[in-house]
This record gives sequence, C-alpha cells and structure tokens, in this order.
Amino acid sequence: MTKKPLLLKAIKLIVLSIIFATNAADAQEWKFAYQVRNNMTTALMSGEYSQANIYLTQKNDGYYFGLSSTSQCLRMRATKVEYTKEYLIITPTNRLQSFCDIDRFIIRLDGTGGAEEFYSKESWIPSSSIIGYQRKLNYLGGASIASLINDLKEKSNEAVLQAQHTATANPNSLNPVISQVAQEKKENSVATISETARSEQQRIAAALESQQKEQTRIAQETRLREQDRLLAEQKASDLKRLAEESNLKEQQRIALESQQKEQTRIAQETRLREQERSTQLNRIKELEAIAESAKLKDLELAKLKEELAITKLKKDNAVLATSTRKALVIGNDNYSSVTKLLNARHDANAVGKTLTEIGYKVVIKNDLNEKEMKATLRQFKNDIEGGDEVVIFYAGHGVQIGSTNYLLPTDIKGESEDQVRDDAIQLQRILDDMNEKKVKLTLAIIDACRDNPFPKAGRNMGSRGLAPTTAATGQMIIFSAGSGQQALDKLGPNDKNPNGLFTRMLLNEMKTPAIRVDSMIREVRRKVVEAAKSVGHDQVPSIYDQVVGDFYLNN
Repeated sequence: MTKKPLLLKAIKLIVLSIIFATNAADAQEWKFAYQVRNNMTTALMSGEYSQANIYLTQKNDGYYFGLSSTSQCLRMRATKVEYTKEYLIITPTNRLQSFCDIDRFIIRLDGTGGAEEFYSKESWIPSSSIIGYQRKLNYLGGASIASLINDLKEKSNEAVLQAQHTATANPNSLNPVISQVAQEKKENSVATISETARSEQQRIAAALESQQKEQTRIAQETRLREQDRLLAEQKASDLKRLAEESNLKEQQRIALESQQKEQTRIAQETRLREQERSTQLNRIKELEAIAESAKLKDLELAKLKEELAITKLKKDNAVLATSTRKALVIGNDNYSSVTKLLNARHDANAVGKTLTEIGYKVVIKNDLNEKEMKATLRQFKNDIEGGDEVVIFYAGHGVQIGSTNYLLPTDIKGESEDQVRDDAIQLQRILDDMNEKKVKLTLAIIDACRDNPFPKAGRNMGSRGLAPTTAATGQMIIFSAGSGQQALDKLGPNDKNPNGLFTRMLLNEMKTPAIRVDSMIREVRRKVVEAAKSVGHDQVPSIYDQVVGDFYLNN
C-alpha cells in the first residue's frame, strides 16, 4: 500500500517533466507594445498613449514574461503559456499579478507574424470602435509568430503522446496518472474554451454597445453639423440679402445725390446764361441809346463839366465852413433768437436825448433787424459831410470772432461763425466809413460787452466782451468794459436805475460843460471802475484814442 502511492508520484513527475520540457535550442523572444490612453492613466504621460513593451522569452526551462516600463514588473517565469484557437493566453506569475495588476494577456496571433488587437479586461474590441477606456496590444517583432504557435502546439501534442505511451508500456501503473493528466488537460481545455467563449461574447457585446454608442454619437454630430450648416447658410443668405439691400440703397442715394447735383448745376448754368443774356440785352440797349444820342453828348458833356466844377467848388467851400455835429444812436433789446436785454433801449434813448440837448443832430433807432440796421448805417453815412463831428452810440449784443468785433441785429441766428460774419455788422466797417467821409471827429461809444449769446456757434468766438481794436486818425473808440470783461447792467438786486453802469456814468459827464472829450471819457472810466469794485466786480472801460486837437461835447 505504501509503495503504490510513491510509484504514482514518481510516474506523475516523469509525465510532467515530459510535458513541460523545452527544446535545447537557443532562447527566442517575442515583443509586443502595450498601450493605454493618457486620459485614463497616469503612467508615462507622453503622446496620445502611454506605452510599455511586453516581452515573452522562451528558454530551456520554460517561458518568461515581463514589462519593460517598471522595475517591479521584471521578467519572471510565466505560470502558464497556451495557444487555443488563434489566441495566445499568457498567465503571469502571482508576483506580477499582485504588483502590476495584470491577470492575464490574451493576444490574437496569425501565422504570418503580425498581430493587432485592443484589449479591455478580457474583451477584444475591433479597431473601428475605439472609444472610452482602451488598452492596445501591437506586435513589435522578434522571433516568428508561426514558430511560437507551432512550438506551443507541439508541446501540447507531446504531452498527450507521452502520456499515451506511458500508459501502453505499463497500463497498471500509468493508467491512473494518464487518466488524471488527461482529465486535468480536458478540464483545462474546457475551462479555456469556456473562458474564451465568454470573453468572445463579452467582446462582441461590448463591441456592439460601443458601435451603437458610436453610431448614436455620429448621428447626433451629423444632426448638429446639419443644423449648424443650415444656420450658417441662413445667416450667409441673410447677410448677403442685407448687403445687397445696403448696396442698392447706397446706389440709390448716390444716384439721387448725383441727380440733385446735376439739377443744381443745370439751374446755376441756366441762371448764369439768363443773367448773361439780360446783361447783353441791357448793354445792347445802352449802346443803342448812346448811338442815338451821340450828337447830344458833346453838348451835354460840356454842360456836365461846368456843373461838376460848380459842385466841387461848393463842396470845397462846405468843408471849409463850420462843421456839423451829428450822432447815430442805436439800442437793441428785443432779440428773437438770443438772450433779450433790458437796458439797451433805455441807454440809447437817454444818450440820444442828452446829445440833442447839447446841440447834436441825432438819429435814434431801437430794435433794428439786419436789414434795418444796415439801411440806417448806410443812410447815416450818406448824410455825413467832410469835416463833421460824429458821435456813434450802440447798446446791445456784440461778439468778437477772432480779432474782429461785430454788432448784432435783433434777428441774428448765430447757427455758425460764418452766419454771424454774414449777418452781423462789422464795427471796423462803420469806422472805415467815417474815415472815408473825412469827418473831423469820430467818437464811437460801444456798450456791448456782455456774455457771448451763442457760445456753441464756434471756437473762435470770445466768451464775453470785445476784442481790442485800432482807431484811425481823428477817431476815439470806447468799450464799456475791457477784453474778456462783462459790463454790469445793475449794481445789485436793489438797483432801480434803468440805465447800465457805464451809460449812467457817461450821461453825468456828458452834461458837464467845457470839458474835453478825452478828459470826459477818462473820468467816466474812473467812476465805472470804482462803482464795479464796490460790488466785487472788475470792469475797466477800454479807450482807443487817435484824436488830434481839442474837442468838446458840451460847449
């Protein structure tokens, strides 16, 4: 009873040694690349995949298996290496399983030496369904795949044949061992086939599920792309339509502007031609009239020369005679488009009355619009003779544009600097007219130093007051305040005087008899400065004096 178990154990060891014996040939090696996506692992972060090389080495004492990427997973003898239905099944040692979390590798092989599959926990995934958690095995080279397959098949056949031979030679002693080995091989084969079938089913199910997910994702992406395409086409169509409409409107605008410009040009040309035709007709009529009266012209010319000589003699005699004292007084309060004033007419009427009392021939005008103001100045110029003594008093709004001063009629608009220049009255033009008429004395008193009534009309306009000016020989110009200063109308809320500060001081001095004009004006300035300072205000009237000789307002 004791010898039989020992004999069985010896036979079993012999059979196992025969089954697992390896050829005495040189060692062979097969190498595979094991890859894992970077977003699913922290190992070897480079590129899309992290990679480690798998080595399977055949030696005399069996197959060795290991990974090249880690020092823990060294090459150690594999527990089991099998080939079943195109699959190479490598079971690592327990140490590799515990340290490297590898249960086993199942690699699909073919006889040509090429292999490529995707592995995920015992499931093979087709290369067309790479999504989610992926591991990838690629054959990198080494010994022939066919030699590996043949070697594994031969070892399997040798084990079976050895067992059969042993059983034939000693049926009684080897039969239990062979039966046990055959049974173990059968159980392993069934388990392997079952495991392979289950793995294949899992792979197919996972592949189908991945394929369905991929198809759903592709369908969703296709639908979204189609929606985006339709939206992009609609947007492009709308933009194109808007661009066409905008282009059409721009073309219509340009065409309308061109038409209007052409019409304006034609109208101007027509007007110019009509003016030229009218001028030519008038010239023809004049020439005809001249031709008809040519015989009378010689007699009339002689007569005219005689009359001109008489007129010139009378005019020269008038200049030599005693000069006439004349005055023009204007007060503008009631402005239509800018700030109305309260004292200008009172000041003008008071000054005009005083000048009349001291012997001046006075023209008083109030609230003159542009047309009336220009007509009044033109008429006053025509009434002046050489050698006259002239006083011009103006109370109302005035502005400076650049270095030029303007007096404003009541209908001034002030929409721009150019409009003010065209519609207002240039002070220097009035002074030039007096100089042209060769008057003996021109005393221009301008009480218009108030705030700019249209500060937004242009940047060249002064904010208040008038610009410094120059006087010609025989002229004295007085501004009620200095450049940039404001002339006061009242000395406070309790001031009941109807006249402005400058005018009331002027009226008092004008009535003083036997005082020269220059002395009188300087006294007015002194009193204005003192009164303005009494209420904390700076107002210093400006005087520009080029008078030659002694002149008196009140003789």
